Amino acid sequence: KSFPCSVCGKKLASKHGLNYHMRIHTAEKPFKCPHCDSSFRAMGNRNEHIRNVHRMQPYACLTCGERFGRSEDWR
Repeated sequence: KSFPCSVCGKKLASKHGLNYHMRIHTAEKPFKCPHCDSSFRAMGNRNEHIRNVHRMQPYACLTCGERFGRSEDWR
């Protein structure tokens, strides 16, 4: 089943995909950064912004002490 955009006709594979796509047309950015005035269409983009811009690095190597923003980089 596909979910067509009522504005441009693009067909999305999921309701979630359609909801995200619609934010392009509405300019809605519901995910606010708690540290600055930036806003994002997707939570993942906001989280990446926080890690990269505000240097939130919660993962620390127990051997050398180096810190990482993503668990994938920490392993």
